[in-house]
Amino acid sequence: MKKVQKSVGVVLAVLLLMTTILAGCGGGGNGDGGNGGGDPIVGKWKLNSVDIGGVEMSLEDVAKMAGSAGTELGDMDVTFDIKADGTLTGNAMGETAEGTWTKNGDTYTLTIQGSDQEVSLDGGKLIIEQDGMKMILTK
Repeated sequence: MKKVQKSVGVVLAVLLLMTTILAGCGGGGNGDGGNGGGDPIVGKWKLNSVDIGGVEMSLEDVAKMAGSAGTELGDMDVTFDIKADGTLTGNAMGETAEGTWTKNGDTYTLTIQGSDQEVSLDGGKLIIEQDGMKMILTK
């Protein structure tokens, strides 16, 4: 059980890190959609699940393991609106930040407030990997 609690703590730390990155940037996006452009990363993405050590868990499962009620899942709300013009708007826990994205081969880099985060696409999922954990976003 302690291993599970430690894993949940690590997941929540990753979510907090993403929130911190986004919260550091003020401002708001216009949410204009940006679904054109042909690149598969373009569109609106929402955090759907996390993967710890090869075990994928829904946000609901993470909340249950952390002892949170289902109504607290909004605290783990992470979204990105990635636009064809190379810009993006990120939102975490109600805080919004704007940034840019670039593509190099099969790897994408999201840049928010001068911080770069490499991401990849895998079977229609946007994968943000850090310290062996993955945040999995879907359109």
